[in-house]
Amino acid sequence: GGPGGEEIEYSEDAFIADEDCQVVVTRDGWVKRVRELKDPTSTRMREGDELMAVISGSLKSNVVFFSSAGSAYCTRFNDVPASTGYGDPIQKLFKFDDGERVIGALSLDPRLPIPEKFVGVSKDGYGMRFLLAPHTEVSTRSGRRFAKAGPGDEIIGVAPCTDKDLVAVITRKTNALVCKVTEINELAGPGRGVTVIKCADDDQVMGFVCSAKKEAALSIETAKGRTLELSLAKYGVTSRGGRGREMSK
Repeated sequence: GGPGGEEIEYSEDAFIADEDCQVVVTRDGWVKRVRELKDPTSTRMREGDELMAVISGSLKSNVVFFSSAGSAYCTRFNDVPASTGYGDPIQKLFKFDDGERVIGALSLDPRLPIPEKFVGVSKDGYGMRFLLAPHTEVSTRSGRRFAKAGPGDEIIGVAPCTDKDLVAVITRKTNALVCKVTEINELAGPGRGVTVIKCADDDQVMGFVCSAKKEAALSIETAKGRTLELSLAKYGVTSRGGRGREMSK
């Protein structure tokens, strides 16, 4: 400014329209921003890909993506490229390592209920709880670590949790275990966590569910093409760290 003139500060936010939008994330890691998706199943996807998440928020709010390498990547809704096509591979937005994939996404729009804590489970049967707070501000392209999987291991999923919740995990060989989420340690910094279920060398965790509702269930397809349903009510709660119970021969 000239003599006596005021410095005018421009905030980047001032130029972003305060509009609502949706971000679509697919299992294969394609992301796009759309104005509104009336029917999520009709959105364009590549052959063989499927919908992982559709999340809503204003263009000014943040969105966080969780990865199999234990990283959280946070950006603005506005910075996810708009597209009527397939969108972009998430590697265009963030620096993913080889083999690293998206396992979840969450809108941080302040109008939505934002969970305080999350639980993550790894392929080798480890679990960790972590606070969401460190992952809510826009990150660099490299993201921020919430967990550190051991060699050859990876995080298969994350879910919001409260202290009342139970966690049910199921392995490829259909061993199932249900324990209290509070038995899974809360990490102060990114670590590999604690053993939730002991997996044999030729077995791995396929999925998990975290809920306080007894009717919550998880279904997985076995190698033989059968669908098995694991419900929290059906399985007794045990402590973490065992081999679990076999669901089917």
